[in-house]
Amino acid sequence: IKERFEKFKELYPYLQLFGKEELKKRPRTAFNHTTISPLRISHEACENAMIVAEAGLPNHILVMVQQGATSPISYAGSVAVHNADFLAFNTLLQCVNKGNPTLYGASACVMDMKKGLSLVAAPEVFVLNAAMARMSKYYNIPSYIAGG
Repeated sequence: IKERFEKFKELYPYLQLFGKEELKKRPRTAFNHTTISPLRISHEACENAMIVAEAGLPNHILVMVQQGATSPISYAGSVAVHNADFLAFNTLLQCVNKGNPTLYGASACVMDMKKGLSLVAAPEVFVLNAAMARMSKYYNIPSYIAGG
């Protein structure tokens, strides 16, 4: 595992400072990892998240769909893409360490089709984030949902 920790240098001093077993009992933070929506996860994100999972520490999987750009324009389609991204990443982490704590993260935005802008405080964003919060509740996984 030490060779893998070399790739994620930020984690190693953290583990030394608090101790791996103490952190498992009482984590001080969750490590944030993002997907590349739709349905892609970078090699680095996978490596880092697997290291955190091996250590038994919480992972925060943040999915950031953009309705009308990286996900369908419909609410149901965007939530489905978001959920697929989260489930794929979480499945990987659960294969590394079954039962590893994970946060269901969402930070949706909407594409302004006229201007090509990413709208993070449009009314649709709050509807999307509320639907994603419901998905986390359905899976009984704690969530971290952005507020716009």
